[in-house]
Amino acid sequence: MFHLRLPLALLAALAGPSAAFACTMSGENPSFIVEVESLHTNLENGDYAGFIEDVRMLGGIDATGIANGIAANFPNGFESCRTIVQRRDIGGMTQSIAIFLTPDKSIYLYSLSAIENGAFKLLTLTVSEDAQAALANLR
Repeated sequence: MFHLRLPLALLAALAGPSAAFACTMSGENPSFIVEVESLHTNLENGDYAGFIEDVRMLGGIDATGIANGIAANFPNGFESCRTIVQRRDIGGMTQSIAIFLTPDKSIYLYSLSAIENGAFKLLTLTVSEDAQAALANLR
């Protein structure tokens, strides 16, 4: 477990306006959720084993079914991704929707996370091919 925490902590320390993440984000003063960006990077690169492990480490969620479904349709990952929605609540809850693109198809990844006992915790993760379905997850 320690091997993943160190890189995420290191990314958090280095993250800033010039940080390079897989998904692009626009708007004024974009602020990435570092732990979620590690998931985005794994998906975009087609590293489904890394995605499964990060989801397990960040939230105790078994993402094998999600990853296998994506891998069956996108075995080599994606050409690009873009964070299209990000919400940060005063209490510490964060929500994010990213779109992952290929020339023929796209998928949307929704995540809900919070700080629990002083640590980041991934609470919910859903994947959809429909933008409206992804947006319906927003709380």
